[in-house]
Formats: sequence, C-alpha cells, structure tokens
Amino acid sequence: MIMSDNSVNFYKKFKGQSIAIAFDDTSYEVILDEITEHTYKSPDGGEDTNSFSLIFLTEDKRALSQGTYGLKFGEEVRDIFLVPVGVENGRSLYQAVFN
Repeated sequence: MIMSDNSVNFYKKFKGQSIAIAFDDTSYEVILDEITEHTYKSPDGGEDTNSFSLIFLTEDKRALSQGTYGLKFGEEVRDIFLVPVGVENGRSLYQAVFN
C-alpha cells in the first residue's frame, strides 16, 4: 500500500507533542519524538513506494508490550501498532512503521 503525503503530514503536526494512550482504564503518555520518511524505487521501473516510521518515547516505567493501541492525536484516536525498540537515557522507545 502506498501512503499518501497526507498520512505522514498528519503526524508531522504532532511532532514533539505529548500523545495519550488509553488502555486498561488508565492513561499512558508518550511523545512523538521522530518521524522518518522513506522512498523505495521500484526494481521494475514502476511506481515508487513511500513509507514512514514514527518513534515515540516516554519516561513512564510501565512497559508496553508489542501490540495495537489507541493513540489520541488532538481529538482523533488512531489505532497504531507499536513495537518496543529499546531504552535511551532512561526513556522507553516505541516504533510504528507505515508501509
């Protein structure tokens, strides 16, 4: 699936902002820290494929397992598959990839 520019542009508005994740009757805050865009050339000369990834970080000590969570961007909740990718400077990092 080719992502339109509108998809990545939606998330760019929230870079550096706190995003709420609601689960188990509690809230968990992450910050959208990094957005990386990729374009892959088609090997057969066809249409290029665009993708992007998001990195979220948090100082919350509760670890999220890999899975789909409802993240609240402004008034809109989007279900996003998050993967824990490590710890940096005491903060947990999670990645979402959109192809």
